Amino acid sequence: MKCGCLAPYYREALARVRTFCYFCTAFVRGGIGFLIFVMFFQATQCTSAAPQQSTLPSKSKALNSSQSECYPAATAAFTSRATRGVKPRQRPHKSMIDKTELTQVIERALQGTDMYLVQITVSRDNIIDVALDSDGDITIDDCVRVNDAVLDAFDRDVEDYELTVGSYGISSPLLVPRQYAKNMGNEVEVLTADGRKLKGVISAAGDDGFAITQMVKTKVEGKKRPEMVATEVPLRYDEIKYTKCIIKI
Repeated sequence: MKCGCLAPYYREALARVRTFCYFCTAFVRGGIGFLIFVMFFQATQCTSAAPQQSTLPSKSKALNSSQSECYPAATAAFTSRATRGVKPRQRPHKSMIDKTELTQVIERALQGTDMYLVQITVSRDNIIDVALDSDGDITIDDCVRVNDAVLDAFDRDVEDYELTVGSYGISSPLLVPRQYAKNMGNEVEVLTADGRKLKGVISAAGDDGFAITQMVKTKVEGKKRPEMVATEVPLRYDEIKYTKCIIKI
């Protein structure tokens, strides 16, 4: 009797459980469907936004974060076009150091030595290269002494410059008359302004020019065959392009 009386209640409870499960299943399915719809909608928005980025003018505002995450490649392309043709930021122009004053400072520092100034270069950014030569040898201490003289004369905090002091390269062209005198007796290669290339030994050097001695085949009277005869060729400094020492190892 008791079981028979409780049977309707069991059936009713079971029906309620089934109904609850049905609604839960429907809710879950609906939620999944909604999420799929939202994802599809966002993907559609990103796809439609991509071609618009390529047509934006260079003065447009930057893309928002959601568009950047969807299409990073399009963002990079836009940035490239936006910055194309824009000149880099110019560094403030520095006042160049007075080369004449700098030369005077170096020459005073070289007084009483066998060293002499060969070349000074000063770039627009005040990068200074000082090349020295000597009748003898140049040591590091010699370069440091000249370097200190320049530092004392020109305050780096005010002038803002970079300085390098060194000996002139042995393979570099001769530039000043004193270098020609130093290399008397050495073989050199000379290129003249009219394109002649000469080789010989420096036999004389002065303030305006120098001379080289070449061995030239010359027909000698009373000889059947030409012989090598030493011939001196005078040259002016203003008629040559370069003179280089020939280094033999």
